[in-house]
Amino acid sequence: MNPEQQRQQYEAFQQSLMREHQQAMIREQIIKREQESVMTPSQKQFVPEFPIYQIEKQVQKEKCQCLNNFCETLCQSQEFHLTLLLILIIVTIIQIVLAATGYFEK
Repeated sequence: MNPEQQRQQYEAFQQSLMREHQQAMIREQIIKREQESVMTPSQKQFVPEFPIYQIEKQVQKEKCQCLNNFCETLCQSQEFHLTLLLILIIVTIIQIVLAATGYFEK
């Protein structure tokens, strides 16, 4: 597969992922309205919010399973890069705190 085909496939993947995200948001609103319509006012205050990040992640995993190895690898590498970025941020914060407390000075 040449780079142009990969780029087109990736763009199509991104567009389908955005459509799935929008559909998930709509489904979330419908479910919330249905739940609220059958609840008493005192129950409505305890309705948990759906975590949108988890819905997006589930949609992304479903899309990756449906598409070929290129897109699946792409999804996995995005998750890997986000994990590395999070680790880097945590290590940087620890270094800043240690430097501020004088840990590195002799």
